[in-house]
Amino acid sequence: VEYLPAPPVITTQPQPSALTVQVGACVVLAVGASGSGLRYQWFRDTTPLASTLPTLQLENVTLADAGSYTVRVSNDGGSVTSHPVV
Repeated sequence: VEYLPAPPVITTQPQPSALTVQVGACVVLAVGASGSGLRYQWFRDTTPLASTLPTLQLENVTLADAGSYTVRVSNDGGSVTSHPVV
């Protein structure tokens, strides 16, 4: 018999769903999730980012940072992806 935890559940989506900022600004996105052994992977469009925390901080943003940001929360029971922040 193998035990797998229940898949994670996103309890708080990153907000707002659309964001306009000035070049040079700092942006913080956060997700809330429940479950055991949670792992986080942030993406800009389909590109994985270095952040593996429930919070993504972008400092001194440039035009190259424009895109759709999501986070995949996973554990040994499965994964779930957040709503995008554009």
